[in-house]
Amino acid sequence: MIIVGSGLAGLALAQDLAKSGDEVRVLDKARGVGGRASTRRWQDRMVDHGAQFFTARGERLEALIFGWLAEGWLKVWTRGFGQFEKGEFLKLGEDSYARYAPTEGMNRIGKVLSQGLSIGLETEIVRCERRANSWLLEDSRGNFYEDEQVIFNLPAPQIVALLGEVCQTSPHPVLHSLCHTLEPVRLSPTFTLMLALEKDLKVDWKGAQSSGHPISWLSRDHTKRADSAPPTLVIHAANEWSGENLERDKTEVERQMLIHARELLGDSLEHSFSQLHRWRYATPEVFYPDKCFWDLELGLGWCGDWCGTARVEGALESGWALAERILAQGRLLESAGGVSKV
Repeated sequence: MIIVGSGLAGLALAQDLAKSGDEVRVLDKARGVGGRASTRRWQDRMVDHGAQFFTARGERLEALIFGWLAEGWLKVWTRGFGQFEKGEFLKLGEDSYARYAPTEGMNRIGKVLSQGLSIGLETEIVRCERRANSWLLEDSRGNFYEDEQVIFNLPAPQIVALLGEVCQTSPHPVLHSLCHTLEPVRLSPTFTLMLALEKDLKVDWKGAQSSGHPISWLSRDHTKRADSAPPTLVIHAANEWSGENLERDKTEVERQMLIHARELLGDSLEHSFSQLHRWRYATPEVFYPDKCFWDLELGLGWCGDWCGTARVEGALESGWALAERILAQGRLLESAGGVSKV
């Protein structure tokens, strides 16, 4: 099986299948695993520029967290955030719910989940073709990969782009209609601005949420690290604002984000350097109605945080659900005297 995309859903899926004896290969266009659970290293800093933290409600993730805390690379980052409303600070909201963050960056989760897997990085799949009993994938360098089964752990619009021609021309009734089931899914963009601050903010919160304003999130990212970490601020633009400015010159986007951040913080935000990142597909707004998709006859499936539930735990649960579905069908085939392995 080939899994296209090494986001957390794809890695969770790959681990469960590999532990059951299946041969799995993961391909990703990025230089590292984890998808939006990513960390950028620049100058003397490490910065989470995608997913900022995660929570746990399900037993399986809670069990993993228990082990990760014991290993020492994960910690409870905070139990509440500052709250802004239409540019005005309201309060520091505290509750009993733990928000977890790896001390070495969010991409540590992907690194842990990828251990023991066969992963090909810097491999961007640009075309796929359905053959009689297999899928043929082509990457941007002209290399080909063929397998009977393929899983896409990509944003829904990217899956539609890859499968579009196949869906339109295939005589198979299920495959012909598949792209239509993905078209309603909507993911909003987000701009992330990272600032290496000259001095830390004089605030009581580690992270702050904002509504009714062009800025939706502020994080004193260094508070996830060792006490000696230099002050770093991560700023997320609101989804609507990001969509309106998606194709705008990045220099102007950064300038405007700084202006809006100062509106909230009342601070000069003196910084030695900055970096802007655009996430074209960041926040699921309209979800796929199930946790995953799998068709055994076609050998085709998909998973991701836009399937059923968002966030880190949603991505993991999507991958685990797909693995369970694939393995359950394999067991049914074995008991019926069919193939010995899905």
